[in-house]
Amino acid sequence: MHFTFLGSAGALPARDRDTTSIVFVGDGDAVLIDCGGSPMQKLLRAGVTRDALRRVIITHMHTDHAYGLPSLVETLYLLGRRAPLRLACREEHEQPLRTLLGVFRQLERPGIFPIVWELVPAREGFALPALGSFAVSSSPNAHGSMPNVAVRLILAHIDVAHHGELDAHRDEARAHFAGEVEVAQELVPYPL
Repeated sequence: MHFTFLGSAGALPARDRDTTSIVFVGDGDAVLIDCGGSPMQKLLRAGVTRDALRRVIITHMHTDHAYGLPSLVETLYLLGRRAPLRLACREEHEQPLRTLLGVFRQLERPGIFPIVWELVPAREGFALPALGSFAVSSSPNAHGSMPNVAVRLILAHIDVAHHGELDAHRDEARAHFAGEVEVAQELVPYPL
């Protein structure tokens, strides 16, 4: 298991850093948390293939966390993906995400892979269906006035908590995972 920061620049990308996104890679499968920038290129660099990505979790509806979703769906389609992709989000974010994907006709296009909507209620400890290497639970969280979801991934007795914004530090993560951490970008906290 490893995880890779695909972006850690917050809302403002920099020359060498993209907007916030992190992928957790298990035994032949992966979970993407938030989807900014050009996600498929960075997923491939992190060793995630077209069919390994099983679930995308959108923590909240700020642009930098969701605007890469149509690009990801389109690229997976063009690469020939047929397996369903699970998309988890807060209940109140389903319609805006459907609208975003609808702009590009990605929900009704003939031959496109199914998107399985996993709606997360604002309830402490809500568990998503187990899938592959990861069990996922969530809790409501606020990011200013924006409803948010905090996510906990569990793999082989290791807990990893990710709250809407990346607030972990590389050295702490390496210590927790006995040095087996792949970090694509340095994480620099920014003011919310």
